[in-house]
Amino acid sequence: MAVNDLMMEPYATIHWCPADIKSLHPDWSDEKCMEVMSDIAGALEDRSIELGWEVIQTLLWDYEKDEDEE
Repeated sequence: MAVNDLMMEPYATIHWCPADIKSLHPDWSDEKCMEVMSDIAGALEDRSIELGWEVIQTLLWDYEKDEDEE
């Protein structure tokens, strides 16, 4: 595999499912949890990506700080 191909290789994958909603609202029916997940899936993906960039930036800052201390 070429380096350019490796640069686009995913290293982290996030999966959310209706059971995650059920864990927060155990009183809701499975059907309602599936409906809610379907309704919020797009926004959940967008926010996960946005917050993921914040996490990457924080971790890079920590990584660079640790390298400077060595």
